[in-house]
Amino acid sequence: MISSVIARLSRDSNPAKLKDRLITHSGIEVGELVGHHSLPIIIETVDADALECAHQWIRDLPGVEFVDVVSVFFCEESSRARSDATEFTG
Repeated sequence: MISSVIARLSRDSNPAKLKDRLITHSGIEVGELVGHHSLPIIIETVDADALECAHQWIRDLPGVEFVDVVSVFFCEESSRARSDATEFTG
């Protein structure tokens, strides 16, 4: 599954630090900051449960106020790196 989201950041967030934290996951790609508070993110996971875990993990990161889901693509196969739910727990 592939989801594109926009993380809405708080005024006191550190976008560079947040981006560094996000890119530690193989199934996450982070775009360039839009304005001062919008960070586009693409998430690719193995299934819907892992996708929900990824969304929740992003929502819980310091500096993230809200996550807008732009789109979700349900796909069976992909050549890109994908995350499973265990990557976003613990």
